[in-house]
Amino acid sequence: MTPPPSDRTLTLDATAPIGAQLIAHLRARIVTGELAPGTRLSEQDIATDYGLSRQPVREAFIRLAGEKLVEVRPQRGTFVCKIDAGEVEVSRFVREAVEADIVRLAATTANASFIEELERQIVVQEQTARDGTGFMEHDELFHRTLAEAAGCAGAWSHLQPIKMHMDRVRYLTAAKFPLDRLVSQHRAIVAAIASQDPDAAEAAMRAHLRCVLDDLPKIGGAWL
Repeated sequence: MTPPPSDRTLTLDATAPIGAQLIAHLRARIVTGELAPGTRLSEQDIATDYGLSRQPVREAFIRLAGEKLVEVRPQRGTFVCKIDAGEVEVSRFVREAVEADIVRLAATTANASFIEELERQIVVQEQTARDGTGFMEHDELFHRTLAEAAGCAGAWSHLQPIKMHMDRVRYLTAAKFPLDRLVSQHRAIVAAIASQDPDAAEAAMRAHLRCVLDDLPKIGGAWL
C-alpha cells in the first residue's frame, strides 16, 4: 500500500544538513510504525511532502536500504521492509547485554532522588499505558534515565542505531496490546535498584527485554 499524499509540507531545518534530517525523519516514521511494514514509498510523494527534489529522497532510500529498513525492488519501487526476526534478535541481544550492565551499575549508585525520579516516571507510565505512542516516549525516557544515572549516557547513544529493529516490534505491539505488563516490569527493575541488589536488577532487565521475542509472533503475518 502507498501512504496517502500529504496536504502539507513536512518541515525541515534549513540551517542544518537536509539529507541527514530527511534520513532521520523517515527512519523515525518507519521505526514508530507510521510507515508500516510493506508500505510502498514514492520518491515523488515524499519529495513533495518535504518540499524537496527527488535526489535527496533517492539518497535517503539508499541509506535506509543499507540499514535494512527499506527494500529497493528494481522496476517495482521502494518498500518499507517487513520485520526481520533475525535483525530483531541481534538488536535485543546487544541491547540486553548493555542494559544488564547499566542496571547493575545503577543498583550500586542509587540515591534517594534517583529512586524518586524513577518512581515518578512509573506513575506517568501508568497514566499513559492506554496510549501506545505516548507510552513509548516515556519508556525511552525511563531507559535513558537509567543509563544517565549509571554514568552510561554514551552507551545509550551508541545503542540507538543498534536497537532500531527491536524498537519496530515494541512500537507495533504497544499499539496493539495492553501495556500494564511493561509497567510492572519497570516497577520490578526500580524495586531491585532501590534495594541495591545488582543481581535482581540485572535479572529484571533481562526478563523485560526478552519479552520482545514473545511479542514478535503476535504482530501478524502481514508484517513479518
